[in-house]
Amino acid sequence: MNDLARPSAAHIENILKNLIGSALDIPPGEIDAGAPFARFGIDSAVQVAILAALESQLGLELSPTLMLEFDSIREVSAHLEGQMRKVA
Repeated sequence: MNDLARPSAAHIENILKNLIGSALDIPPGEIDAGAPFARFGIDSAVQVAILAALESQLGLELSPTLMLEFDSIREVSAHLEGQMRKVA
């Protein structure tokens, strides 16, 4: 994957905001990327759906516990950006 094809952490944040917003009926612009996932009340079924959609959009296989391993959209996004750099 070249540098142009690798999404930035900011781009991954936007994807996650859209996925979470859609799943919870919250406008993505109202979602704080630094807020803990616990604030949104995301249950395990919603987590699985969000991660499946994110996997599809990024073309990565993700840990089913990713949203438990990191506290916020911002932390997940930074982690995934780093992972994608290693893959390239």
